[in-house]
Amino acid sequence: PTANRGHMVLKRLENLLKMFYDAEVEIAISKNCNDYYQEEYDRVSRMSDARICYFDHGKALRASDNWIYTVEMAHGNYVVFVSDEDDVIIEALEHYLALLSQYPEASLIRARTKFQCADIKERLYKKKGLEAFSTEFLHQNYLSGLIVRREDFVQENFRKLNQFSDNYFFACYAHEWWCAILSKKGDYIEDPVTLISENESLLAEEVEKSKKQGIEFKEGAEGLVEGSRLPTYATYEARLKQFRGYIDFIHYFM
Repeated sequence: PTANRGHMVLKRLENLLKMFYDAEVEIAISKNCNDYYQEEYDRVSRMSDARICYFDHGKALRASDNWIYTVEMAHGNYVVFVSDEDDVIIEALEHYLALLSQYPEASLIRARTKFQCADIKERLYKKKGLEAFSTEFLHQNYLSGLIVRREDFVQENFRKLNQFSDNYFFACYAHEWWCAILSKKGDYIEDPVTLISENESLLAEEVEKSKKQGIEFKEGAEGLVEGSRLPTYATYEARLKQFRGYIDFIHYFM
């Protein structure tokens, strides 16, 4: 999924197209928004590599809907989410392809990342249901490196959760809801082999660019606290709102 970051998509592809895999791996790119870097997106759309599956919505979407669409447009049995800020460690793909083949009952796999999920030190395997849920819940604050079994994900039609758009936990972490629900569909794995190398967040740069162009962030959109590099969703007040949303979610989920 990508929004207003065509230059970043080109950087990601520079890395991904080094893969020696052909039919085993597909790169699904869903383009959201039309404000910046259109020339770079045009370059992506013209790439002739058969592994690239690219779609331009031609409009702005809810961010979570764009993530969902990447899964829907893909054709594989499993999908790994990757932010347009982050790189896949190509050498780790062989390990994860073997892992998915070894554990066909898994619906949800959390791969280690270099920074955000660096605390994963050993493999955990939890059976579907409350065992999987109690292990994975609130462990998915970072989307890159999250692997889902595509059939389970698509069957759930997660856009129905948009009815909870006034829940601040959902607004910030819709994927936590997806993962909790998927824990009922199949087993859960955490694996210590690093799959994702995170790059520095572009949020500060994007907020500044928007200000210069007179573009205001909509209410509920991710921004920065005035005079700091702290994201608005990470303030003390925002976390309290999220905690209240956790409780509402638990009631819904249970």
